[in-house]
Amino acid sequence: MGYVVLFIVLMLAGAMIPFSRAAADGAAEGLRVFALTVVPSLFPFIVCADYVHRSGADPLSKVKNRALSGIAFWFLSALFGTPSAAILCESHFAYGRNNAARVTLLCAALNQSGPVFLISALAVGMFGRPEYSLLFAVSHYLPSLLFSSALFIFYPPAGVDLETKRTALTPPLALLSDSISGAVTTMLRIGGTIVFFRTVFSVLEATGLFSCLGLCAKGMLIGAVELTNGLSVLSCVPSRLSLAFCASLLSFGGAAIFIQSKMICPELSGKHYFAAKAVLGAVSGALMWFLAPLCPGSAEVFGDLSESLGAAAAKLDIRTISVLSAGTAAGASLIVSLLYSKAAARR
Repeated sequence: MGYVVLFIVLMLAGAMIPFSRAAADGAAEGLRVFALTVVPSLFPFIVCADYVHRSGADPLSKVKNRALSGIAFWFLSALFGTPSAAILCESHFAYGRNNAARVTLLCAALNQSGPVFLISALAVGMFGRPEYSLLFAVSHYLPSLLFSSALFIFYPPAGVDLETKRTALTPPLALLSDSISGAVTTMLRIGGTIVFFRTVFSVLEATGLFSCLGLCAKGMLIGAVELTNGLSVLSCVPSRLSLAFCASLLSFGGAAIFIQSKMICPELSGKHYFAAKAVLGAVSGALMWFLAPLCPGSAEVFGDLSESLGAAAAKLDIRTISVLSAGTAAGASLIVSLLYSKAAARR
């Protein structure tokens, strides 16, 4: 496998010489996307995830109830978005509560896109249809919730109680300063992967490698490596099938997200991670396939497939519902985390 990867890397390096202009344009586009889109939507959440990790307020620290601690952890990772799960999982591996296989499955289950990305970037930005927000939220978050809950119940962490948090006496503002510093490092790692893969795709497009593929096939192939690019391609052909593919890619995440997570949590196993992600992706895609006709406006988009269920009559503002749901999830996650951390401290 190592020789295969080495061969691919050398081929890419060689292709960048005759297509140097495409490589430069791809790198510039990657920097633009990172600076104008990824940093504003992700950096504040990475700071929050790092602060939760450093403060010891996460619900996995000493909570005895497996199912509820799993749900609380799921709320946090869903709120903060990828790769916050890797940040939270890494601390528990370091403290001896998880072996490498379990922390990998946990990270795969909880590496989720945040509600800001689902609503602003995907549903509104790419598809131009805010009513898709609820579809993507259900198909993306429900499989992750079920998988992570089952993991906590049937494959619980080791019964080793964590020691007193080393940051317990650290002033909150000092913790916040450390969290911002840590988030800057994490964002640089994320930015590096974005720029690299944008450059690679730009060179491959210049070679005409993707010209023989349809948009759906091209989107799935690109998305399996780098999620955002793949979703952008699939959004150009709005249909029931492309929505299912988008939902599948969202839960699969792609190789770039795995690389970002492994930079944070080096113990992750690629074999276990991608096996779990493949299952989650298949379930999410199937869910979206069945839910798509129920979406308001589906008569307009899917009318040629004769599968609308009269959803055009719906009067609810789905975007507003999605935003309120995200706010409710945020509040619930913080309340559950705080209550269980305080309850554990009294035991």
